[in-house]
Amino acid sequence: MKAFNLSVDEFLKQASSAAPTPGGGSVSALAGALGASMVSMVANLTTGRERFKNVEREVIELRDLAVFLIGDYQRMAEADIEAFSKLMDAFKMPKDTETERTERTEEIGRRAVQATEVPLAIAEAGLKTLGLARRVATIGNRNAASDAGVAACLAEAAVAGALLNVDINLPLVNDEEYREHTLFRRNALAEEAAQLRREVLRTVAERIS
Repeated sequence: MKAFNLSVDEFLKQASSAAPTPGGGSVSALAGALGASMVSMVANLTTGRERFKNVEREVIELRDLAVFLIGDYQRMAEADIEAFSKLMDAFKMPKDTETERTERTEEIGRRAVQATEVPLAIAEAGLKTLGLARRVATIGNRNAASDAGVAACLAEAAVAGALLNVDINLPLVNDEEYREHTLFRRNALAEEAAQLRREVLRTVAERIS
């Protein structure tokens, strides 16, 4: 069964067990999906109200983007599980001879690229979610402003968690140019996510004070 199709209780049981999946990548994707769901909720609490009529079209767009991201997170959670499993299979390859060791190292490097790209995609989705949270915190229903703040916190957690998976898998990649480029992407994502989260929480504090 797909990770997002599990009940909350079953997901927590599996995540806290000794099973390798769902692990940090899937949990980060779930955090992002929860953040996007909060964006959607704030949007739904804003639309259909006369005092928000002038921003209703934009709020509906924010909601639709958030719902789309939830689906993305679900797909990425499964992709992360698959990429991790394939990487672990590469570690199980024979290494008795020099040829086998070389082939094993090369295969680990190839599969580590995908095991890096998936969490990078989760982090990028988290950044998009933060952008939606910032906007809905600004123009959405003031009574739900705190929920926009929760969205931002969860989205940044998705970014930070996913980037930890990047950190552990990236050194396994053999391509030095790829490693350097990815490290730059990783650091930029972390910095921008932290900045966006601060902006959202500042806006939320102003609106609920």
